[in-house]
Amino acid sequence: MRLQASALFYALLMATLIAVLSVGLIALAQHFQALQQQQLRQLELVRNIYSGMAFWGQDEIDEIQLEEEQLFVAKQAWGLFQIGRVKAEQTFSFGTRSLQKAAILGEKVDKSSYTALYVQDNRKPVVLCGNTRIKGDVYRPKSGIKKGAVDGQAFSGTQLFIGKDRISENRMPALDTVLIEQLLALQKQKANQKLTDLAQELEHSFQEPLLVVQQKHLRLRKRALKGHILLLATDSITVEASAQLEDVILLAPFIRLKSGLKGSFQAYATEQMVVEERAILSYPSCIGLIKHRADQRQGYLELQSGVRIGGQVFSCLLPTSRGFPVIRIEANSMVEGSIFSDGPLQMEGKVHGNLYTRNFVLRKGGRNYYNYILNTVIDRTQLSKAYTGPFLKDRKAEYGIVKWVD
Repeated sequence: MRLQASALFYALLMATLIAVLSVGLIALAQHFQALQQQQLRQLELVRNIYSGMAFWGQDEIDEIQLEEEQLFVAKQAWGLFQIGRVKAEQTFSFGTRSLQKAAILGEKVDKSSYTALYVQDNRKPVVLCGNTRIKGDVYRPKSGIKKGAVDGQAFSGTQLFIGKDRISENRMPALDTVLIEQLLALQKQKANQKLTDLAQELEHSFQEPLLVVQQKHLRLRKRALKGHILLLATDSITVEASAQLEDVILLAPFIRLKSGLKGSFQAYATEQMVVEERAILSYPSCIGLIKHRADQRQGYLELQSGVRIGGQVFSCLLPTSRGFPVIRIEANSMVEGSIFSDGPLQMEGKVHGNLYTRNFVLRKGGRNYYNYILNTVIDRTQLSKAYTGPFLKDRKAEYGIVKWVD
Protein backbone atom coordinates (compact mmCIF):
# COMPACT_ATOMS: atom_id res chain seq x y z
CA MET A 1 0.00 0.00 0.00
CA ARG A 2 2.94 2.36 0.74
CA LEU A 3 4.32 1.79 -2.76
CA GLN A 4 0.93 2.44 -4.35
CA ALA A 5 0.43 5.63 -2.28
CA SER A 6 3.93 6.86 -3.17
CA ALA A 7 3.34 6.13 -6.86
CA LEU A 8 -0.01 7.93 -6.75
CA PHE A 9 1.63 10.98 -5.10
CA TYR A 10 4.35 11.21 -7.74
CA ALA A 11 1.77 10.71 -10.48
CA LEU A 12 -0.32 13.57 -9.10
CA LEU A 13 2.81 15.74 -8.75
CA MET A 14 3.83 15.09 -12.35
CA ALA A 15 0.30 15.77 -13.56
CA THR A 16 0.28 19.07 -11.66
CA LEU A 17 3.66 20.09 -13.08
CA ILE A 18 2.55 19.20 -16.60
CA ALA A 19 -0.68 21.15 -16.13
CA VAL A 20 1.17 24.21 -14.82
CA LEU A 21 3.70 23.98 -17.64
CA SER A 22 0.92 23.61 -20.22
CA VAL A 23 -0.94 26.63 -18.86
CA GLY A 24 2.32 28.61 -18.91
CA LEU A 25 3.03 27.60 -22.51
CA ILE A 26 -0.51 28.50 -23.55
CA ALA A 27 -0.23 31.88 -21.80
CA LEU A 28 3.18 32.47 -23.38
CA ALA A 29 1.80 31.57 -26.82
CA GLN A 30 -1.10 33.98 -26.30
CA HIS A 31 1.33 36.69 -25.18
CA PHE A 32 3.51 36.25 -28.26
CA GLN A 33 0.40 36.17 -30.46
CA ALA A 34 -0.81 39.46 -28.92
CA LEU A 35 2.68 40.92 -29.31
CA GLN A 36 2.74 39.86 -32.95
CA GLN A 37 -0.64 41.48 -33.51
CA GLN A 38 0.62 44.70 -31.94
CA GLN A 39 3.73 44.61 -34.14
CA LEU A 40 1.55 44.09 -37.21
CA ARG A 41 -0.65 47.02 -36.20
CA GLN A 42 2.45 49.12 -35.60
CA LEU A 43 3.70 48.23 -39.09
CA GLU A 44 0.27 49.08 -40.49
CA LEU A 45 0.45 52.42 -38.68
CA VAL A 46 3.79 53.17 -40.37
CA ARG A 47 2.47 51.98 -43.76
CA ASN A 48 -0.52 54.31 -43.41
CA ILE A 49 1.84 57.20 -42.71
CA TYR A 50 3.75 56.53 -45.92
CA SER A 51 0.57 56.00 -47.95
CA GLY A 52 -0.72 59.33 -46.61
CA MET A 53 2.48 61.06 -47.72
CA ALA A 54 1.67 60.03 -51.30
CA PHE A 55 -1.25 62.50 -51.24
CA TRP A 56 1.22 65.39 -50.80
CA GLY A 57 2.05 65.16 -54.50
CA GLN A 58 -1.54 65.86 -55.58
CA ASP A 59 -2.11 69.55 -56.35
CA GLU A 60 -5.85 69.43 -55.68
CA ILE A 61 -5.46 67.99 -52.18
CA ASP A 62 -5.31 70.46 -49.29
CA GLU A 63 -6.83 68.26 -46.61
CA ILE A 64 -8.25 64.75 -46.58
CA GLN A 65 -9.68 62.47 -43.89
CA LEU A 66 -9.82 58.71 -44.51
CA GLU A 67 -11.93 57.32 -41.68
CA GLU A 68 -11.51 53.62 -42.49
CA GLU A 69 -7.72 53.91 -42.39
CA GLN A 70 -7.92 56.41 -39.50
CA LEU A 71 -5.72 58.69 -41.59
CA PHE A 72 -5.55 62.50 -41.80
CA VAL A 73 -3.50 64.29 -44.49
CA ALA A 74 -3.05 68.05 -44.89
CA LYS A 75 -0.94 70.36 -47.04
CA GLN A 76 -0.63 74.13 -46.79
CA ALA A 77 1.57 76.92 -48.14
CA TRP A 78 4.52 77.97 -46.01
CA GLY A 79 5.99 80.96 -47.79
CA LEU A 80 7.03 79.66 -51.20
CA PHE A 81 7.36 76.15 -49.83
CA GLN A 82 4.61 73.92 -48.48
CA ILE A 83 4.11 72.05 -45.23
CA GLY A 84 2.84 68.49 -45.53
CA ARG A 85 1.32 66.87 -42.45
CA VAL A 86 0.05 63.34 -41.96
CA LYS A 87 -1.41 61.61 -38.89
CA ALA A 88 -2.42 57.94 -38.59
CA GLU A 89 -4.13 56.09 -35.74
CA GLN A 90 -4.45 52.40 -34.81
CA THR A 91 -6.42 50.69 -32.07
CA PHE A 92 -4.39 48.38 -29.83
CA SER A 93 -5.45 46.16 -26.94
CA PHE A 94 -4.23 48.83 -24.53
CA GLY A 95 -5.91 51.69 -26.39
CA THR A 96 -5.41 53.94 -29.42
CA ARG A 97 -1.96 54.90 -30.62
CA SER A 98 -1.14 57.63 -33.16
CA LEU A 99 1.84 58.53 -35.30
CA GLN A 100 2.35 61.84 -37.09
CA LYS A 101 4.94 63.40 -39.38
CA ALA A 102 5.46 66.81 -40.98
CA ALA A 103 7.83 67.95 -43.71
CA ILE A 104 8.70 71.02 -45.75
CA LEU A 105 7.87 70.34 -49.40
CA GLY A 106 9.37 71.94 -52.48
CA GLU A 107 9.94 71.60 -56.20
CA LYS A 108 12.45 69.01 -57.36
CA VAL A 109 15.13 70.15 -59.74
CA ASP A 110 14.18 69.51 -63.37
CA LYS A 111 16.52 66.68 -64.37
CA SER A 112 15.78 67.22 -68.06
CA SER A 113 17.05 70.82 -67.86
CA TYR A 114 20.72 71.69 -67.68
CA THR A 115 20.21 75.46 -67.80
CA ALA A 116 22.99 77.51 -66.25
CA LEU A 117 22.08 80.96 -67.60
CA TYR A 118 18.94 82.55 -69.04
CA VAL A 119 19.07 86.17 -70.21
CA GLN A 120 15.88 87.63 -71.65
CA ASP A 121 16.19 88.62 -75.32
CA ASN A 122 16.38 92.42 -75.17
CA ARG A 123 18.33 92.84 -78.45
CA LYS A 124 21.60 93.40 -76.64
CA PRO A 125 24.43 90.84 -76.57
CA VAL A 126 25.76 89.37 -73.33
CA VAL A 127 29.41 90.38 -72.80
CA LEU A 128 31.72 88.23 -70.68
CA CYS A 129 34.67 89.92 -68.97
CA GLY A 130 37.50 89.01 -66.64
CA ASN A 131 37.47 85.54 -65.08
CA THR A 132 33.84 84.79 -65.89
CA ARG A 133 33.14 81.05 -66.30
CA ILE A 134 29.87 79.36 -67.29
CA LYS A 135 29.16 75.61 -67.23
CA GLY A 136 25.75 74.45 -68.47
CA ASP A 137 23.28 75.41 -71.18
CA VAL A 138 22.97 79.10 -72.00
CA TYR A 139 19.82 80.86 -73.22
CA ARG A 140 20.97 84.19 -74.66
CA PRO A 141 19.56 86.98 -76.88
CA LYS A 142 19.66 86.58 -80.65
CA SER A 143 22.32 89.27 -80.73
CA GLY A 144 24.67 86.76 -79.14
CA ILE A 145 27.19 86.26 -76.37
CA LYS A 146 30.74 87.47 -76.79
CA LYS A 147 34.06 88.29 -75.17
CA GLY A 148 34.72 91.78 -73.87
CA ALA A 149 36.67 93.90 -71.43
CA VAL A 150 35.78 96.36 -68.73
CA ASP A 151 37.94 98.29 -66.26
CA GLY A 152 41.01 96.78 -67.94
CA GLN A 153 39.83 93.21 -67.36
CA ALA A 154 39.45 91.28 -70.61
CA PHE A 155 37.79 87.87 -70.82
CA SER A 156 40.45 85.30 -69.88
CA GLY A 157 38.73 82.04 -70.82
CA THR A 158 39.45 79.81 -73.81
CA GLN A 159 35.76 79.36 -74.63
CA LEU A 160 32.67 81.38 -73.80
CA PHE A 161 30.85 78.58 -71.96
CA ILE A 162 30.63 74.80 -71.73
CA GLY A 163 27.13 73.69 -72.69
CA LYS A 164 24.45 74.08 -75.34
CA ASP A 165 23.83 77.42 -77.03
CA ARG A 166 20.13 78.36 -77.14
CA ILE A 167 18.09 81.47 -77.97
CA SER A 168 16.03 83.04 -75.19
CA GLU A 169 12.60 84.62 -75.56
CA ASN A 170 11.71 88.30 -75.18
CA ARG A 171 10.17 87.60 -71.79
CA MET A 172 11.11 85.92 -68.54
CA PRO A 173 9.76 82.51 -67.51
CA ALA A 174 6.43 83.03 -65.75
CA LEU A 175 6.31 83.05 -61.96
CA ASP A 176 3.51 81.64 -59.84
CA THR A 177 1.96 85.02 -59.04
CA VAL A 178 -1.01 83.39 -57.28
CA LEU A 179 1.33 81.77 -54.75
CA ILE A 180 3.33 85.00 -54.38
CA GLU A 181 0.14 87.00 -53.72
CA GLN A 182 -0.87 84.40 -51.12
CA LEU A 183 2.51 84.98 -49.51
CA LEU A 184 1.91 88.74 -49.39
CA ALA A 185 -1.52 88.08 -47.85
CA LEU A 186 0.32 86.85 -44.74
CA GLN A 187 0.73 90.56 -43.91
CA LYS A 188 -2.94 90.52 -42.89
CA GLN A 189 -2.41 87.83 -40.25
CA LYS A 190 -3.45 88.91 -36.77
CA ALA A 191 -0.69 88.90 -34.17
CA ASN A 192 -1.26 86.35 -31.40
CA GLN A 193 2.02 86.80 -29.53
CA LYS A 194 4.29 89.64 -28.47
CA LEU A 195 8.00 89.26 -29.02
CA THR A 196 8.65 90.18 -25.39
CA ASP A 197 6.40 87.31 -24.26
CA LEU A 198 8.31 84.67 -26.20
CA ALA A 199 10.96 82.54 -24.57
CA GLN A 200 14.53 83.31 -25.61
CA GLU A 201 14.66 79.82 -27.08
CA LEU A 202 11.44 78.59 -28.69
CA GLU A 203 10.67 75.64 -30.95
CA HIS A 204 7.06 75.78 -32.18
CA SER A 205 5.82 72.60 -33.87
CA PHE A 206 4.23 72.66 -37.33
CA GLN A 207 1.51 70.45 -35.82
CA GLU A 208 0.47 73.48 -33.74
CA PRO A 209 -1.44 76.60 -34.93
CA LEU A 210 0.63 79.38 -36.51
CA LEU A 211 2.37 81.70 -34.06
CA VAL A 212 2.33 85.31 -35.36
CA VAL A 213 4.43 88.19 -34.04
CA GLN A 214 3.92 91.67 -35.49
CA GLN A 215 5.40 95.07 -34.69
CA LYS A 216 6.22 98.25 -36.58
CA HIS A 217 9.95 97.67 -36.10
CA LEU A 218 11.18 94.19 -35.20
CA ARG A 219 14.74 93.64 -34.00
CA LEU A 220 15.83 90.09 -33.22
CA ARG A 221 18.88 89.55 -31.04
CA LYS A 222 19.96 86.74 -28.71
CA ARG A 223 16.89 84.68 -29.63
CA ALA A 224 16.59 81.15 -31.00
CA LEU A 225 13.28 80.71 -32.86
CA LYS A 226 12.39 77.59 -34.82
CA GLY A 227 9.32 76.20 -36.56
CA HIS A 228 5.80 77.41 -37.32
CA ILE A 229 6.47 81.11 -36.60
CA LEU A 230 5.63 84.14 -38.75
CA LEU A 231 7.51 87.38 -37.98
CA LEU A 232 5.84 90.50 -39.46
CA ALA A 233 6.72 94.18 -39.41
CA THR A 234 4.84 97.09 -40.91
CA ASP A 235 8.16 98.89 -41.42
CA SER A 236 11.39 96.96 -40.83
CA ILE A 237 12.96 93.76 -39.50
CA THR A 238 16.58 93.59 -38.37
CA VAL A 239 18.17 90.27 -37.45
CA GLU A 240 21.37 90.48 -35.44
CA ALA A 241 24.19 87.93 -35.66
CA SER A 242 23.32 86.72 -32.15
CA ALA A 243 19.90 85.46 -33.31
CA GLN A 244 19.30 81.88 -34.48
CA LEU A 245 16.37 81.35 -36.85
CA GLU A 246 15.28 78.09 -38.45
CA ASP A 247 12.27 77.37 -40.72
CA VAL A 248 10.51 80.65 -39.76
CA ILE A 249 9.23 83.34 -42.18
CA LEU A 250 10.16 87.05 -42.11
CA LEU A 251 7.96 89.51 -44.03
CA ALA A 252 8.36 93.32 -44.04
CA PRO A 253 8.95 96.28 -46.37
CA PHE A 254 12.58 96.59 -45.21
CA ILE A 255 14.75 93.70 -43.99
CA ARG A 256 18.38 93.77 -42.89
CA LEU A 257 20.28 90.59 -42.01
CA LYS A 258 23.37 91.60 -40.08
CA SER A 259 26.96 90.60 -40.67
CA GLY A 260 27.90 87.16 -39.34
CA LEU A 261 24.31 85.91 -39.01
CA LYS A 262 23.80 82.14 -39.43
CA GLY A 263 20.42 80.51 -39.99
CA SER A 264 18.03 78.75 -42.35
CA PHE A 265 14.74 80.52 -43.04
CA GLN A 266 12.61 82.49 -45.51
CA ALA A 267 12.74 86.30 -45.74
CA TYR A 268 10.63 88.48 -48.05
CA ALA A 269 10.86 92.26 -48.42
CA THR A 270 8.61 94.53 -50.46
CA GLU A 271 11.00 97.54 -50.64
CA GLN A 272 14.60 96.70 -49.70
CA MET A 273 16.64 93.82 -48.35
CA VAL A 274 20.30 93.85 -47.40
CA VAL A 275 22.26 90.75 -46.42
CA GLU A 276 25.44 92.01 -44.82
CA GLU A 277 28.98 90.66 -45.10
CA ARG A 278 29.67 87.03 -44.14
CA ALA A 279 26.06 86.18 -43.34
CA ILE A 280 25.32 82.51 -44.01
CA LEU A 281 21.82 81.24 -44.78
CA SER A 282 21.94 77.47 -45.09
CA TYR A 283 19.74 75.29 -47.30
CA PRO A 284 16.77 75.40 -47.52
CA SER A 285 16.62 79.19 -47.36
CA CYS A 286 14.70 81.53 -49.63
CA ILE A 287 15.05 85.30 -49.78
CA GLY A 288 13.14 87.57 -52.13
CA LEU A 289 12.21 91.11 -53.06
CA ILE A 290 8.58 91.38 -54.18
CA LYS A 291 7.52 94.66 -55.81
CA HIS A 292 3.76 95.02 -55.70
CA ARG A 293 3.02 98.72 -55.11
CA ALA A 294 2.07 101.00 -58.03
CA ASP A 295 5.00 103.40 -57.66
CA GLN A 296 8.22 104.13 -59.53
CA ARG A 297 10.58 103.10 -56.75
CA GLN A 298 12.74 100.22 -57.91
CA GLY A 299 13.58 98.55 -54.65
CA TYR A 300 16.71 96.48 -54.32
CA LEU A 301 18.13 93.30 -52.84
CA GLU A 302 21.83 93.27 -51.97
CA LEU A 303 24.15 90.42 -51.04
CA GLN A 304 27.36 91.89 -49.69
CA SER A 305 30.82 90.33 -49.92
CA GLY A 306 31.28 86.93 -48.33
CA VAL A 307 27.56 86.08 -48.10
CA ARG A 308 26.56 82.42 -48.57
CA ILE A 309 23.00 81.42 -49.50
CA GLY A 310 21.83 77.82 -49.82
CA GLY A 311 18.54 77.92 -51.74
CA GLN A 312 16.70 80.62 -53.72
CA VAL A 313 17.40 84.32 -54.26
CA PHE A 314 14.82 86.19 -56.35
CA SER A 315 13.11 89.44 -57.24
CA CYS A 316 9.59 89.69 -58.58
CA LEU A 317 7.62 92.49 -60.25
CA LEU A 318 3.88 91.89 -59.89
CA PRO A 319 1.51 93.28 -62.56
CA THR A 320 0.26 95.91 -60.09
CA SER A 321 3.71 97.50 -59.77
CA ARG A 322 6.14 99.57 -61.80
CA GLY A 323 9.87 100.06 -61.52
CA PHE A 324 11.96 96.92 -61.98
CA PRO A 325 13.60 95.64 -58.77
CA VAL A 326 17.40 95.50 -58.73
CA ILE A 327 19.57 92.69 -57.35
CA ARG A 328 23.22 93.32 -56.53
CA ILE A 329 25.50 90.39 -55.68
CA GLU A 330 29.00 91.42 -54.67
CA ALA A 331 32.30 89.62 -55.24
CA ASN A 332 33.17 86.67 -52.98
CA SER A 333 29.50 85.88 -52.40
CA MET A 334 27.98 82.52 -53.26
CA VAL A 335 24.51 81.17 -54.02
CA GLU A 336 24.12 77.40 -54.05
CA GLY A 337 20.76 76.97 -55.72
CA SER A 338 19.05 79.46 -58.01
CA ILE A 339 18.85 83.19 -58.76
CA PHE A 340 15.82 84.70 -60.49
CA SER A 341 16.07 88.44 -61.18
CA ASP A 342 12.89 90.01 -62.54
CA GLY A 343 14.86 93.18 -63.22
CA PRO A 344 18.49 94.34 -63.61
CA LEU A 345 21.17 92.19 -61.96
CA GLN A 346 24.65 93.35 -61.00
CA MET A 347 26.48 90.07 -60.60
CA GLU A 348 30.07 89.57 -59.45
CA GLY A 349 29.70 86.47 -57.27
CA LYS A 350 29.29 82.75 -57.84
CA VAL A 351 26.29 80.53 -58.51
CA HIS A 352 26.39 76.77 -58.13
CA GLY A 353 23.11 76.18 -59.91
CA ASN A 354 21.30 78.45 -62.37
CA LEU A 355 20.64 82.13 -62.98
CA TYR A 356 17.70 83.83 -64.74
CA THR A 357 17.65 87.58 -65.38
CA ARG A 358 16.03 90.26 -67.52
CA ASN A 359 19.43 91.83 -68.03
CA PHE A 360 22.79 92.46 -66.41
CA VAL A 361 24.08 95.87 -65.41
CA LEU A 362 27.64 96.61 -64.33
CA ARG A 363 28.87 99.91 -62.86
CA LYS A 364 32.61 100.53 -63.07
CA GLY A 365 34.60 103.75 -63.15
CA GLY A 366 31.49 105.86 -63.03
CA ARG A 367 30.01 104.18 -66.11
CA ASN A 368 27.17 101.68 -66.59
CA TYR A 369 27.71 98.66 -68.82
CA TYR A 370 24.58 96.94 -70.12
CA ASN A 371 24.57 93.11 -70.15
CA TYR A 372 28.22 92.91 -69.02
CA ILE A 373 29.29 90.16 -66.59
CA LEU A 374 32.59 90.51 -64.71
CA ASN A 375 34.45 87.79 -62.75
CA THR A 376 31.29 85.72 -62.32
CA VAL A 377 31.04 81.93 -62.04
CA ILE A 378 27.81 80.15 -63.01
CA ASP A 379 28.20 76.38 -62.70
CA ARG A 380 25.14 74.18 -63.18
CA THR A 381 27.23 71.01 -62.71
CA GLN A 382 27.76 71.86 -59.03
CA LEU A 383 24.05 71.80 -58.18
CA SER A 384 23.14 68.66 -56.24
CA LYS A 385 20.70 66.28 -57.93
CA ALA A 386 18.85 66.16 -54.62
CA TYR A 387 18.28 69.93 -54.61
CA THR A 388 14.63 70.82 -53.96
CA GLY A 389 13.68 74.48 -54.14
CA PRO A 390 10.57 76.61 -53.57
CA PHE A 391 7.49 76.59 -55.82
CA LEU A 392 8.44 79.82 -57.60
CA LYS A 393 7.81 79.26 -61.30
CA ASP A 394 4.36 78.87 -62.83
CA ARG A 395 4.55 75.27 -63.95
CA LYS A 396 3.51 71.83 -62.84
CA ALA A 397 6.51 70.44 -61.03
CA GLU A 398 7.35 67.25 -59.19
CA TYR A 399 7.25 67.79 -55.45
CA GLY A 400 9.97 66.61 -53.14
CA ILE A 401 10.66 66.52 -49.42
CA VAL A 402 13.01 69.34 -48.52
CA LYS A 403 13.40 68.41 -44.86
CA TRP A 404 11.54 66.73 -42.02
CA VAL A 405 10.37 69.16 -39.36
CA ASP A 406 8.31 67.00 -36.95
